[in-house]
Amino acid sequence: MRAFLPPRANRQLDVLVDVALQEPRPERQVVTLLDHDIQGRVFDLTHAVNVLRKERGLEVSDRIRLELPAGDADLLELYRERIAEETLAVEIEVGEALDLVKT
Repeated sequence: MRAFLPPRANRQLDVLVDVALQEPRPERQVVTLLDHDIQGRVFDLTHAVNVLRKERGLEVSDRIRLELPAGDADLLELYRERIAEETLAVEIEVGEALDLVKT
């Protein structure tokens, strides 16, 4: 099903509307679910780091060196900057367990 839409200055909106009118595609749903799963893991990780910061008596503004467990290494490829920003990590390494050191 397609609908006629007048041209817009924002081509991205045209594409989104066009895609919304297409038949549902299962592969899009899988990608969306995987993305939500990964973002949920990033959220859980940053929360765990911030809880650990509090337990160790760090100030909100303290910078840290962060060590992530190997099971979370895949998050770094796409979310390294976000994790660093949300945890104030100046360095992120992969190790055996979640750990941090004030810099």
